[in-house]
Amino acid sequence: MSDVASEVIGRLGDALRQMRRACATPLRGLAFAVALVGTATLLRQAIGDPVPRLVVFHFAVAVAALLGGFRCGLMATALAAVAADLLLFAPRGSLWLENLGDMVYLGSFVATGLVVSLIAAADQTTLDRDHRRSRQSLVSSEARYRSVVTALHEGVLVFSTEAKIVSCNPSAERILAHSEAELTALDSPLVQRTLYGADGRPLSRDQIPVERVLATGLPCHDVVIGVMAGDGMVWLSENAEPIRDPLTGEIQAVVVTLADITERRRVESELDQSRARFASIVAGALDAIVTVDAEQKIVLFNRAAERMFGCSEAEALGMSLSTFVPERHRVAHDAGFRRFAQGPGASRMMGRGIAIAARRLDGSEFPIEASISRIDSAGGPLFTIIHRDISERLEAERTNARLATVVMASPAAIIGGTPDGIIDSWNTAATAMFGHTAEEAIGSKAGFLSFPDDPEHGAKIYARVVAEGVAMEGEGVRRRRDGTAIDVAYQAAPIRDAEGRVTAVSLMMTDITRRKRAERLLQERDQELRQTLDAAGLGVWWIDVASGLVHCDTRSRALFAVEETAPVATIAALFRWEERPAFLRPGWQGDGTRGDAPLVVRANYGDGRLAWLSLTANPRTTDRRTAEIWGTVSDVTDQRTTEQAMKQMEASRRLEALGRMTGGIAHDFNNLLTVISGNLQLLELLPQEPAGLRYIAEALRATESGANLNHRLTTFARQRRLEPTVTDLNERVAAMIDLVHRSVGPQISVTANFASDLWHVRIDPTEIESAVLNLVFNARDAMPAGGRIVIDTCNMDLDAATLPADPNQLPGAYVRLSVSDTGVGMAPEVKARAFEPFFTTKAIGRGTGLGLATLHGFVRQSGGFVTLYSEVDRGTTINIYLPRAECGEIPVRPIEASLPRRGMGQTVLVVEDHPEVARVTRERLLALGYQVIEADHAAAALEMLAERPEIDLVFSDIMMPGGLSGLDLARRLRAEMPDRRILLTSGFAEAIARGDGPAPLEFALLRKPYSQADLARAIAEALDGSDLQRRPTSAENT
Repeated sequence: MSDVASEVIGRLGDALRQMRRACATPLRGLAFAVALVGTATLLRQAIGDPVPRLVVFHFAVAVAALLGGFRCGLMATALAAVAADLLLFAPRGSLWLENLGDMVYLGSFVATGLVVSLIAAADQTTLDRDHRRSRQSLVSSEARYRSVVTALHEGVLVFSTEAKIVSCNPSAERILAHSEAELTALDSPLVQRTLYGADGRPLSRDQIPVERVLATGLPCHDVVIGVMAGDGMVWLSENAEPIRDPLTGEIQAVVVTLADITERRRVESELDQSRARFASIVAGALDAIVTVDAEQKIVLFNRAAERMFGCSEAEALGMSLSTFVPERHRVAHDAGFRRFAQGPGASRMMGRGIAIAARRLDGSEFPIEASISRIDSAGGPLFTIIHRDISERLEAERTNARLATVVMASPAAIIGGTPDGIIDSWNTAATAMFGHTAEEAIGSKAGFLSFPDDPEHGAKIYARVVAEGVAMEGEGVRRRRDGTAIDVAYQAAPIRDAEGRVTAVSLMMTDITRRKRAERLLQERDQELRQTLDAAGLGVWWIDVASGLVHCDTRSRALFAVEETAPVATIAALFRWEERPAFLRPGWQGDGTRGDAPLVVRANYGDGRLAWLSLTANPRTTDRRTAEIWGTVSDVTDQRTTEQAMKQMEASRRLEALGRMTGGIAHDFNNLLTVISGNLQLLELLPQEPAGLRYIAEALRATESGANLNHRLTTFARQRRLEPTVTDLNERVAAMIDLVHRSVGPQISVTANFASDLWHVRIDPTEIESAVLNLVFNARDAMPAGGRIVIDTCNMDLDAATLPADPNQLPGAYVRLSVSDTGVGMAPEVKARAFEPFFTTKAIGRGTGLGLATLHGFVRQSGGFVTLYSEVDRGTTINIYLPRAECGEIPVRPIEASLPRRGMGQTVLVVEDHPEVARVTRERLLALGYQVIEADHAAAALEMLAERPEIDLVFSDIMMPGGLSGLDLARRLRAEMPDRRILLTSGFAEAIARGDGPAPLEFALLRKPYSQADLARAIAEALDGSDLQRRPTSAENT
C-alpha cells in the first residue's frame, strides 16, 4: 500500500507543480483567480442564505492559493472581498459597509486569504527547492546513464516516434559502421536498409522491431536481424523497449539495444553443421551405435540400432544397456563394463574375435561383434558401443564350410586355379576321375590334363576365361594319369573380386563316358528308352466335357502353366496356332477313338520358354453318364531336340557326302563342258551351212543344260559360292511376272501382292529368280485343270516362338516371299520328303527332284529358312524367309549386257593342267585378238613370268598339280609382281565356294564352263583392273 500511496502522492505533486508553472505569469494567475471567484459567486447566488456567507469564497481563495501560488491567492482574496462586499454586505448600489461587524468579518476573511497565500508561498519555496534538488539528481543520473551507455559493449539506439535515430552510443557506431552524426542525419537507416531475418529472408516493414514497438506498444526481445555492412552481412541480436510518458503512458521514444552476433552465428553454424554431419554419420551408419553414461543409461541410439534391436530411439533412451544383453550374460556384462569404465583404456574390442550374443527387445537373440570407447565430458564419462550384426557373416561362413564339404564330396571333379593358370585346389572326385592326387595336381599348369593335339585344349579354354572374363562350357576328351582317355563335360567360370577383376577360375568336370556310350547306342535302345520315359515323368489330366474344364495334377499344372483347373482354350493357347485345331478337334475330345501315336505339340510359355509336350488321351463315361477325357502329358523337349539333332546330323552327313561327290566330279565335268562348248563356239565362228549352224546351236544348248545341272547340284550341296547383293525383292519378282504368265498358260491366274515398304535382302539375285520360277512351275504342274497362283511379299519380325526348331535360326527381322497355289496339295508322306534330293512325284523325264532341294540349300546358305504348308485337294504354300539386309545398303541393279570386247594384241599367259582345256582356251583367246603363252603348272608359269616381262595377264585354273595351286600362284604374283593382272577360273573350288579363305575377296573368278562373251568380258575387265567377283557369268544366270 505504501508504494501505491507514494505513487499517488508523487503524481499529485507533479500535477500541482505543473499547475503552478501554468499560473506563474500574472495574467494567467489573474485569469485563474477571476475564474475561481466568479465560480464561487455563482455558487453563492445559487445556494442562497442557508450556507454561511463567505464559505464558498474561502474555498475559492484556498484553491487559488494552493494551485496558483502566493500571487494567485492574493488576487483571489482581493476579488473575493470585493465580490462579497457588493453581494453580501454593502447596501445595493454602494461599496461601503454600514455595519462594523461586517467590516470585521470581511477583514478576517481577507486576513485568512493572506495566511493561506503565505502558506502556499512557503510550500512553493519548498517545492522549488525540491525541484532544484530533483534537477540536480536528474542531471547526475543522466550523466551516470550516459557513461554506462557509452561503456556498454552492446550498441544502444534511441528512436523517435517517427522511427528516426535521435541518439546512439559508440558501440552502435562501431557495429553499424556509422558515426552518431551520420546515423542521426540518415532517414531511418535501420528501416530504409534491407534487413534480413534469421532465416536469411528480407524482413517486411512490420517485422522490424522498432516498427513493431511503435505499432503495438509491446517490447521485442532477442530478435535476430541481418544488416549488409561493408563486404558482408552483420548479424545483430536486437531488443526494443518503448519509453513512455509517466503521466499519459504515451510512447515518447523507443530504445534499441544491439549485440553483434556475427561471430557467434558463424560458430553456431559451424557447430550445427558439425552436429548435422555427426548426426548424419551416426544415423546413416550401417552398424548400430549406442552411447551410454556411467550407469549404462542409453543417451544415443541410431537408426541402425533401432533396426538391429527392434526398438525405437524414443523407447531406448533412458533404458539400461543390459536390456539388450541376454539375461544369462548380464552379470558378466555388467562386471566387464565396470572394469572398462574404471580402467585406463580408451577403447577395446568386446569378445576378441568370438561372437557375442545380443538380445532384441522382443527377446530374440542374434550374434554380434562390438567395440567400446570412452569419452570424458563435463557431465561425466560417456561410453559408445558399436555393434555389428554378424548373423549373415556367420551364415556365410557356415555356408562356405558346407560348400567346401560339398565340393570335396561332390561326384564332379572341381578344380580351382589362379589367373596365371596354376592349379591351386583339387577335390576328391578329381583324384578319383583322373588318378592324380591333390599333392601331384596342385601347382601344375591348367592344361596338363589335355592331350597335346586336342583342339579343345584345356589351356586355351582357361586362357580365354581369364582374358575375356566369360564362362565357358562344353565337352571334350581329357587324359587320366595312366594315359587313358575320358569323356568329360566341363564348365569353366571366372571368379571376380569386388572390383570385377578375375582373381581365380573354377573348373568343374563331369565324367560323361557313359553318356557318350549311350548316345552311340541311342538308336539301338530307343524303344527301351521310350518305355522307360512312359513309366516316369508323366502328368495326368482329365477334361469334364460338359464344362470344358481341364483338371490337372501337379506335374500337368507345371507343364501347362495353369492352375489346378483351367479352360481347354487356355491350355490350347500355349500351342502354335496350326497345332491348336488338332488339340481342340472333337475326335480328340471323346468320340471314342484314339490314334496310336501321342499328340506332340510345341508349348510357348509367357516367360519366353519353349517346350515340346507329348499328349495322350482316352475318353471314358462315368457312372453318371457324363463324358470325360483322361490323358497324360510329358515334357519331350530333350527327346525332340535329340531327334532333330540326329536328323540334322544325318542330313548334314548326306549333304556332305553328296557335296564331296559333287566336288570330286564338278571340276572334271566342267572342264569337259569347257572343251566341248569352246570348240563348238570356235566352230561357230567358221563358215558353215545352215544345217551345220543348227547342229552347233543344239550342241551348245546341250552343254548349257549340262552346266545348269552341275550348277544345281553344287547349289543343292551348298558347295557353290553365291554372289549375294542387296536386292529389292519386289523389283526382282515384279520383273518376272510377265514370264510367269507366259509359263503357266491362260488356265491359271497369277496374282502378285507386294508390300509397299518391303525391306531389302542380301541374296544372289539369280538364285531367287530361279527359285521363284521353280515354285511357279511346281504350282503349274499341281493344277493340270487350272487354278490360281498367288505371289506375295511382306516384312516379318520373328521371335523364338515362331521360328522353326533349328538352333541355327535366330530371331529377328525377315522378309517373307510366299508362293501359293490351289492345286492337289501334298499327302503327309510326300510333304515329309519334299526337300529330299532326287525325290519327285512327277513322271520320269518331267523332273530331276532337285528343285526344292536346291531352293532349300540356297535359302539356308543365304541365312534364311523355308516352310511348307499343304493340304490335300486344297493347295500348297511355300514360304521363303530371308534375313533383312543391313540398313543403309543400296540395292544393286542388274548390269546391262554389252557386246564382247576384243583384244588389242595383249599377251595372256594361260596356266592350265588339262591339255584339251588349254588348247581350246588358246584358240578362243586368239579368236578374240590376244597373243597366248601356255604353262601346264604354276611353277612353269612363275619361270615364264620372270623371263618374259611382256605378259599382260595371267589366266590360271585354280586346281593345279605340283602342290602350288592357282590361288598360291595369284598370291605370289600379288606379293612379288603387283603390277601383273590376274584372272582365276575353276569349275569347282571348294575352299573358294565355301568362303573359307580370303581368295574370293582378292581375285576375280570366271566359272567354268563359260561362253565366248563371258570370256571376252572377263579378260577385258581383268586387264582394266575391274572386279568380277560379284558379277555372275551368263552360265550362272541360266
